[in-house]
Amino acid sequence: MNPAVTSVTSARVGREVARRKRARGIVDPSVPLAKGCEAPLGPDSTEPLLAIKSGIADKSLVLDERKHWLRVSEAKHPNINNLIDDFTSTIPAHAAEVDGAIKEFGEKTAAHFVTSWAPHDLHDYIRKGHSDPSGVHHDGQITLEQMTKIAYDVAVALHHMHKNCGVAHRDLKPGNILMTDAEVAQVTDFGIAAEPNITRENMQCCHPNQLGKHHFPNHVGTSHFSSPQQTSYRLREIELIPGEIPGEQGIPYPGRTRERRIEGQTINPATGQKYMVCIALQSRADVVREQKKWYDYGFESYVPPGRDFVYEGQLDGGCQASAKMDVWAAGTFMLEGITGKAIYDLPRAEANIMRHWIKLAARPHDDEERTVYSDDGTKVTKTEYQLRKEISTIKGALGYTEKSRFDALELAYRLAAVGLKTNEELAAEGIDPDNLGGDPEDLLDANGQLPIRGEALGWGNAVHARLAHENPNACLDTLKAMHAEEVAGYQKVEIDGPNAGLNLVSRAPKAFPVRLVKVVRPV
Repeated sequence: MNPAVTSVTSARVGREVARRKRARGIVDPSVPLAKGCEAPLGPDSTEPLLAIKSGIADKSLVLDERKHWLRVSEAKHPNINNLIDDFTSTIPAHAAEVDGAIKEFGEKTAAHFVTSWAPHDLHDYIRKGHSDPSGVHHDGQITLEQMTKIAYDVAVALHHMHKNCGVAHRDLKPGNILMTDAEVAQVTDFGIAAEPNITRENMQCCHPNQLGKHHFPNHVGTSHFSSPQQTSYRLREIELIPGEIPGEQGIPYPGRTRERRIEGQTINPATGQKYMVCIALQSRADVVREQKKWYDYGFESYVPPGRDFVYEGQLDGGCQASAKMDVWAAGTFMLEGITGKAIYDLPRAEANIMRHWIKLAARPHDDEERTVYSDDGTKVTKTEYQLRKEISTIKGALGYTEKSRFDALELAYRLAAVGLKTNEELAAEGIDPDNLGGDPEDLLDANGQLPIRGEALGWGNAVHARLAHENPNACLDTLKAMHAEEVAGYQKVEIDGPNAGLNLVSRAPKAFPVRLVKVVRPV
């Protein structure tokens, strides 16, 4: 972590935060600036807008976040919300009222991460909706072409993170995808990013097929966008061994608990083994409350497996998933963004129930009709299940097992080759969605990197912020000249045959036109 406020960028951020605190009447240095990362820092229009995220530096998660954010930012990838600067400050010892009592706090060090500011995240971008050519506005959903471009940006960012940096995001969702003014997506917030840690020397009671995956004792990320593997945990139930509350005769109290397997939800059709999903609760009241949630939702037991469920065996000892967990998240926001409807709509507070839905692939709206739109105003109406299965790109991103799911490279390839077209649309062009004939590596440039969309090369706040930090004494015209020199190093990627029409560019394009779809039958 850099020492307290030494760079031009961090000093400017520090001054701006102090100014805002004074404007709000905050004089206590221990009081943070609320939601500082949600507002642009820098009122002078000649300076780039910056954003700041802060945390307590002595927490290991914050230190890990800095390490991973720095690693993915080294290449200055245009689809990453790159870390521009970081610095520390001191929160002095102080006393504050907590729950009606005065609590003493010791001196702490705060870590601050500085990035470029973006006007929207993908969540807000989708909520704005789109207007079709006839002028009709469709709230909360974007067109297939818009989503193809955004999803391609995200897939390229994920490939950079996974292949070049060895880092999985683990919390990919619309709120962690920023949208620039040029409508280019940038992945941000690496607070729980991690590296694969299951090795032959560190198996942690795992089966050998878990090598190279992430292993965590508890669920991490946002349940709504988490893959089944990410939300896996032991299938068991807590058995309460009752006693009495000390000093309260006759009032039942679980003196202790133990785990036991019981007859319940069938999840292995091959063997007929029956389990219940464990909720690790510590009191009878907790168990009653949890069971009541299920009954209130109309379930007499746990959620039955959905149509996508495939028994993969019991994953022991916590969440075990590879970087493909990020691709599952992309598949979820792609489907929701084009339909304007959530795959799951249970309350946010019911996280445990949400995990059961995802674990068992039970989607409550599978048979409801959804309409998706193209830029030209044409539309397709199908059930949610049909869209999930008949848009081959989404189908591959939402492969229930990791073996059947795309990795980031294949997702980018499919988006560039066929976009989000349905199987019917592809068949009309003579394309078999299950046999494009090409190889995902066909899309890689001569340096083994994925091309980016040309729109990412435009002058914007992200570029301005990076160059201004690297060249603190340069004027705006000089910075723009530097940017023009960078852009000149890119060339258009020539693609032959059917493709999604993305404007792709690369620093090292192949010397010959790329053909992504190699099998096209006469129509």
